[in-house]
Amino acid sequence: MKQFVQDPKIKGHNFIMKTQTKDSGNDFSILTSLFKDKACYPPEMDSDENPKAGPDINTFNPEKTAVDYNAPDQAIGFINYLQGLANEYREKNIYVLMGCDYTYENAGQNYKKMETIMKYIQDNYKKEANMNLFFSTPSEYIKAIKAEKATYPVYENDLLPYSEGNNEVWSGFFSSRPGLKKTIKDTSAIFHAHNKIFAQ
Repeated sequence: MKQFVQDPKIKGHNFIMKTQTKDSGNDFSILTSLFKDKACYPPEMDSDENPKAGPDINTFNPEKTAVDYNAPDQAIGFINYLQGLANEYREKNIYVLMGCDYTYENAGQNYKKMETIMKYIQDNYKKEANMNLFFSTPSEYIKAIKAEKATYPVYENDLLPYSEGNNEVWSGFFSSRPGLKKTIKDTSAIFHAHNKIFAQ
């Protein structure tokens, strides 16, 4: 997987994950994404009040009279982050995940902060940034990138186990959702039987 992701010919965070059989066509293909920031907030944009995440020192504040007024710096930092992402994607439409583990205990506050950030950027930097920011859903994102008719590299191996860092290996989670895991195991047995039948 590491060699696949680091291949200079492969641009973007999206790819097609496919079964190992050559005869299954696109029936078993799925669009897969790698998240730049481990599926968490972009740097300096944490807008959650969860105490597990530590003090909220990066709160976006557009009030010019406030002591901690930081809107221009935060907005420009976020715009630079988005422009960097845009250079890494093959699509014109990109997504940014605004959340992390154990966040959204106060979802209303999170959404209000994100709306404030997006409105500030649209009101003050729309022309310079040349981007349109809005809330979206996975289905809307898929629809948008389908319209772009982008082509994707194909990956045909397993994703687990993988290493996130030194001595940090994801190999599955063994005690949660046992009913779902049984269904996955049963389905996986059928899937691998299919692979063996069509193996050359």
